[in-house]
Amino acid sequence: MEGIILASAAIATVYIGSEWSTRETNPEEKHTINKKLAALFPVFGGLTLVGMYLILRYYGKEYIQLILQGYGSFAAAMCFLRTLNPKSTLGKSFSVLLTAAITFHYVKTKHWFTSNLLAWTLAANSISMMRIDSFATGAVLLACLFVYDIYFVFGTDVMVTVATGIDIPAKYVIPNFTKPGRFSMLGLGDIVMPGLMVSLMQRFDVHNAQTHKDKNTTTPYLKWTLFAYTLGLAITNVALYYFRAAQPALLYLSPASILAPLLTAWYRKELTSLFAFRSEEQTESDKKKDESTLENKEN
Repeated sequence: MEGIILASAAIATVYIGSEWSTRETNPEEKHTINKKLAALFPVFGGLTLVGMYLILRYYGKEYIQLILQGYGSFAAAMCFLRTLNPKSTLGKSFSVLLTAAITFHYVKTKHWFTSNLLAWTLAANSISMMRIDSFATGAVLLACLFVYDIYFVFGTDVMVTVATGIDIPAKYVIPNFTKPGRFSMLGLGDIVMPGLMVSLMQRFDVHNAQTHKDKNTTTPYLKWTLFAYTLGLAITNVALYYFRAAQPALLYLSPASILAPLLTAWYRKELTSLFAFRSEEQTESDKKKDESTLENKEN
């Protein structure tokens, strides 16, 4: 039951974040990930993870817990405030008070509900603001994280130690209904990283609808990629139940999130369009680079 609840929360978060990504109009809040950054993601992630593991093992968790909890709580609070998006002065005042109250309750009690609430806003806003610039970049990112997740879960105790040793709003947590005092969890990385591919497919669907001027807008890429993500979560839960041990969720989620768009494009005979599609930010960047190149040649 806990796995079903966590999976449902993850699917809802990915869908909401993907919807928000198509409505994001402020260029300053859009952060593009290219192939180079995608390849470096697991490297920096691994170094950070190992660093936290060493601190936990040799120095204890008090100091790093305090630092990460403060930073994570602040970041989540800002995302929560952004989600409320108040317009009036009264609305802004109420939103600030509500955000402060929820954040204070989490920091004071570490309750799983307020932790999940802050984690949700952090994940949904990350999917909304972070943009992989193309399908190829998304495939590189998920393929690298596929190897990263397998190594740090199966090859070492680093991932499990850090995930269970530090209490910050960077995971969904549900109390075990049959074993009081124990919790089931799903890290935000297993939501946000595949979610970036889902959000890209959502924007690809919008792009196709605008290109073909189709009033009856369909979203085949969003639907099938989200379905594949759901299937990956289901397989993860089955593996957890069968092996009774921690599982690298991206072992199942990464291939599902890469293959779904590919198979959809192959079936619809749109493979060329899929690989050619670039997010708006990358297109504008390319234009600026082209203009700069022309100016240099002229000079």
